[in-house]
Amino acid sequence: MEVHCNEDSINIVLERSADLTLYEDDLRLGHSNCTLHSNGTHLLANISLNACHTQRKDDGIYLIYWNKIVSMNSSGAQQPDVDIDIVCKYLKPPSYKRPVSFTMKGFGTFTYQFEFFESGAFTQQKDIDSYPLEFNVGEMMYMQIESITATLNTELFAESCWATPTANRHDHLSHSIIENGCKVDETLHMYTHRQSKVQFSMEAFKFKEYNDQIFISCAVILCKAGMPDSRCAQGCSSHDTVSEHKHRIVARDTSAQTSGHVISQGPLHVRHSVSSSGNVQMP
Repeated sequence: MEVHCNEDSINIVLERSADLTLYEDDLRLGHSNCTLHSNGTHLLANISLNACHTQRKDDGIYLIYWNKIVSMNSSGAQQPDVDIDIVCKYLKPPSYKRPVSFTMKGFGTFTYQFEFFESGAFTQQKDIDSYPLEFNVGEMMYMQIESITATLNTELFAESCWATPTANRHDHLSHSIIENGCKVDETLHMYTHRQSKVQFSMEAFKFKEYNDQIFISCAVILCKAGMPDSRCAQGCSSHDTVSEHKHRIVARDTSAQTSGHVISQGPLHVRHSVSSSGNVQMP
């Protein structure tokens, strides 16, 4: 058997044998309904790290994902004849994403910083040593993206924000928070925009039947203040598009604004709260 550990999935190539052929129609991944398919000579499967009852363990240095190929009879009981372990091991990504700097003509060097705060007062940042942050489903998360630049009279705009269950911001599974500068998540609250900061809060959620982690990414633009044709000045626009996550920035005067840049934070660990009726997103 070959196991290929991809960024957000596990690819399995299992050579067919006389013994396996006896159980081919009954083979499952873990105790799920996920099946393998055949190309004639091999049995194949490609599964998300968060699907088919794939389990995850964090040993402090590595994230270890494991599953198994088993044979399930028609009543759903596991048969002892087939039991093949599948394991993928990944070096843990940093749990706290540090500020990111860019340089563009007309704006010089500027830095984006994505932080979580204790409350909507935005006076006390979450301690870096407390990352990865933990929330209960339904608990409010207070976030701020700040632009730090020597260029005077600039303003920051969040074109889009979204959440994914993996560090891959292009993950096929995502939940929109902001689109085209407009509120999408029903629990989202946008605070008064300060020129260099975008502040917002929303209820914590997890992807149903997936692991407890989420990552939040935002595509942001830095504009020169007071420019009526800039994307920042237009605010929420249902006709605009974004630079990342299946969007792009429409052509505008590049002297008035930067191109879109994406900044992410996570993972966040979200726990179920028995007393909470919070926002649990379906895959």
